[in-house]
Amino acid sequence: MWERLAREYRALGYYCPRFLRDRAGNFPQIDYEGRRCVVWAEEFAPYTPADRAEFPITLPDGRYIWYEDAIIMNARVAAKRFDFSYLPSAYTLFEVFDKNDAEPEVLDVAHGWLRAAQALPERFRERAMDIWARWEANRAAVKSRYDEIPTSVFQSDINRSNILLDAAGAFRGVIDFNIAGRDTLLNLIMREAPFTWGDTGEDTDGLSPGEVARRENDDAVRCIKYALSVAGREYRFSDAERELALPLFRCVKPLWLTNCECLEAAKTDEDIAAALDEAERLLTEDFDFASVME
Repeated sequence: MWERLAREYRALGYYCPRFLRDRAGNFPQIDYEGRRCVVWAEEFAPYTPADRAEFPITLPDGRYIWYEDAIIMNARVAAKRFDFSYLPSAYTLFEVFDKNDAEPEVLDVAHGWLRAAQALPERFRERAMDIWARWEANRAAVKSRYDEIPTSVFQSDINRSNILLDAAGAFRGVIDFNIAGRDTLLNLIMREAPFTWGDTGEDTDGLSPGEVARRENDDAVRCIKYALSVAGREYRFSDAERELALPLFRCVKPLWLTNCECLEAAKTDEDIAAALDEAERLLTEDFDFASVME
């Protein structure tokens, strides 16, 4: 799958190293530390990973210089509707990526939020359980319609160490397919966009955990909307994608790491209330994603 996917990315004009077979045209298998392993080589890339660049890699607004190019690349891959792999990407919402995982990552982190909620003083417990029930109902609703969203096969790991730039700073391609797989563009944007934007440059010193969480979540919404608008230049979102964008966001973000850590760090009644307020806000506020997906 990695070999085929790299070939498809190259066909779209993006450089990816070739996976090299042995002289007989095979990927040999060997025993290594008690496991049966597949062996391959990769050609050396003629471009430099962004984290090794010797020039500025951010724009004045904090975005990485390749941000739009990477989103457009994902949009072009999404438009191809590749169907040559049954394996999900590591961002999978309703499957496990690794057979050793007990549950998908989003659900695993949400259960961490639940454990923190169950440890709260009794006076907060009912409200916390109402938030959990709302999140579970939203997740179930998204799951019931998730197969309506188009899928493709993506590299699924846009970050500074995997982005390739030429000497002038132009985006050239990607490396590292170890978490690649089948996914939806919508899910990738919700999961990747907030963490691959760049450096917002915001100073959070002196802010409470609740204030930090709210600021980070607002930044995430801004990044997601921007990424959706950029992707729309190359990709036509379906009716199902527009309808499910907000519920999918509510499936991913309200109990995600930022808010989980906020709740775990809360010590005072004021901090606990702020953490619950933020989770509830993300589950109820009408963030208008659909309008930027036209």
